[in-house]
Amino acid sequence: DPLYDGMETTDGNFVIVAFGATTGTAIKLNSAGAVVWTKTYTNASYARSILTSVVEMNDGNYLCGGYVITSPPTVYTKALLVKLDKNTGNILAQPLFSVAGTDFSINSLVSDGSNYIGTGSYGADKCLVIKVNQSLVQVWRVARAITNDSTVTSATSTSIKKTKDNNFVIAGYYGDADGKHSFLTKVNTSNGSQIFSRNFKDPATDRLSYSVEPTYDGGYALIGYHDESPDYNTHIIKTDAA
Repeated sequence: DPLYDGMETTDGNFVIVAFGATTGTAIKLNSAGAVVWTKTYTNASYARSILTSVVEMNDGNYLCGGYVITSPPTVYTKALLVKLDKNTGNILAQPLFSVAGTDFSINSLVSDGSNYIGTGSYGADKCLVIKVNQSLVQVWRVARAITNDSTVTSATSTSIKKTKDNNFVIAGYYGDADGKHSFLTKVNTSNGSQIFSRNFKDPATDRLSYSVEPTYDGGYALIGYHDESPDYNTHIIKTDAA
């Protein structure tokens, strides 16, 4: 199974998440790399279950994000959160978030004190930003349009990080008639409202960003790749604070 996300835990161990053909997997490793436990997540009501991200919760347990895929003939995704016991990997909670017929997914998670922010896809051309509390009850949810361009055909956010001013910055990519392009957007922690949004479009090549990191000077660095067929090259986009 491909590994998708991982983190060091406060007890000096590590948790990683992966997904296979139909199931998502969470693995806890000790400091020497030995497996402490492995938990496979599946849901018999859905064709596929995918785990894409993991954070440590205030109570020491682990919260995984991802999505499930419905079975034909009506195929769409629902956003998934799975809370795992830190000692055993047993599932403590597994809420789904959806709107009938609309694709939802969580691709990245970040902790905000006793709350948690996830981001991913919402429908064909918007990005999901969702905030839940310690009990995994939704606090707010927004569908964020990346651009006003009517030719946008797809959009997904791939990374979210907390900023120095306690808001959140999100990176990802969107598609239109000219190809695929990176974006960066900052949202308010209180309600998900947009603080700013920037698009990085080069009609000559696809540029997809998969990670964002706040930088020491208050700006941001987006990391991903650009397609210079037949080659794919790493890109780093550095921005200022606004």
